[in-house]
Amino acid sequence: MSCSWATWATRPTSSSSASAATTWSGPTSSSSARSTATTSSAARSVHRSPGLEQRKVLIYGRGGSGETDINISFVWTPRSKDDASWESIVDAFEALNAGDYLDALVPANVAFEVRLGRLFNDLIRAKTSIGKERVASFLSDGATYGHQLDVLLPFVCAVLALPQVPESVALGLKNLKKHRNSLAHTGEPYKPVDKDEAVRLAVSAVLGCVYVDFLRKRLGLEQA
Repeated sequence: MSCSWATWATRPTSSSSASAATTWSGPTSSSSARSTATTSSAARSVHRSPGLEQRKVLIYGRGGSGETDINISFVWTPRSKDDASWESIVDAFEALNAGDYLDALVPANVAFEVRLGRLFNDLIRAKTSIGKERVASFLSDGATYGHQLDVLLPFVCAVLALPQVPESVALGLKNLKKHRNSLAHTGEPYKPVDKDEAVRLAVSAVLGCVYVDFLRKRLGLEQA
């Protein structure tokens, strides 16, 4: 087993930055596409300059011989208030990719449910003097998700002359809600779900999230 080294340079960014990038380069062992590498937990700093820090770590490769240069870039974005929503979308599509169609339904529903709930919470807080706890109680105990989707959303859009959610998307979101309720109470969907239907429902959740973001912008609410 060969042991090689690599360095990476990290440029710190503020929490408000839209994105940041890290580059990592240095000679390491050649290996096949199936080879894996792990970095030593005892990484030590070998050079530091203002705004830039380089680290040198050990990389253990399997197979192959000789040396080659590698360059690895990492790009990330700051956390947002909609992280839970997007993480649920990822869970839904991972389930679809694995062929677990029923397992995709609940996270797809959750993705839109939390996004819509945050919209109404922020809208009510922005347009009234009602306190945070009272608004939260209203949305969790009174105007629950089903009422938000079926009543509040079309009502608010009609009163404020905003575009309604497309009919096909609204139907998919309502079916997702029915499946979520049925799965929660019986462990079964309210009707059979094949691959095509599961994909349609998951896409409805994504389009619903995009629609909510559009409404936030039109209403002048803080973006995620």
